[in-house]
Amino acid sequence: MFTGTLTLPAYTGADQGYMIAIALSKKLYDDDYGIRWGTEEQYKFDGTAAGMGGLSYLNPTVDTTYTLSYDSATHITTVTEG
Repeated sequence: MFTGTLTLPAYTGADQGYMIAIALSKKLYDDDYGIRWGTEEQYKFDGTAAGMGGLSYLNPTVDTTYTLSYDSATHITTVTEG
């Protein structure tokens, strides 16, 4: 289990909230878009693969501190406020 905290200001955008993926590894890409670093292995909070538009969201209405606990066996991230 890996645990960390994240403090986000109130979300004032028009979309679903702050987009978040749990990134486990990076990769150097060299393709038609150029050379750049990106995320290779990433997961949504529910443990399913993230990327290509599939992400998790946090939408705080006030400044909020979250505790994120990632389980490497299931890839599920538990998110709690406070």
